[in-house]
Amino acid sequence: MAAKKLEGFDRVFPLIGGQGRYQWILLSIAALASTNNFHHMGYTFLGANPDHWCKDPFEALSSSGSALDWSLEQIKNISIPPEATGTGRDKCSYYDLDYTAIKSKAEFGQSYQDVVTSIDYSMVETKSCSEWLYDTSIYKSTTVTEFNLVCGRRYQIGRAHV
Repeated sequence: MAAKKLEGFDRVFPLIGGQGRYQWILLSIAALASTNNFHHMGYTFLGANPDHWCKDPFEALSSSGSALDWSLEQIKNISIPPEATGTGRDKCSYYDLDYTAIKSKAEFGQSYQDVVTSIDYSMVETKSCSEWLYDTSIYKSTTVTEFNLVCGRRYQIGRAHV
């Protein structure tokens, strides 16, 4: 029987030594390198930036035991200024209002609409948020939510990815 003639890539094996120790070392290094990429791919999910809003006014207007039955959107509308683009609510600041007085008005029977119309927003200053609440409907926890990497700390997300 005649020896089988090697074709294609099989002709290279005799030239590089077949399946020797060097080839197994290269295979091992390549396998380890591919597992090292999971933290880069996982960051797509771990570093998600969910919707967020200031915690201060929300806590003041929605504390437990309160008769206040405003929705989240109503609380955002009364306490958070609109974005400059007009597409939504600012995520980094809130109106500096007396939220205790607003809550008292609502608890003593004033409707949401009456409370909103009683506020002269042209005279109200805004404050920067120091803490945030996050929408957890999609992601329960991300790097962004755990370390509050929003607004003035947003630039630190790049450090978390390294």
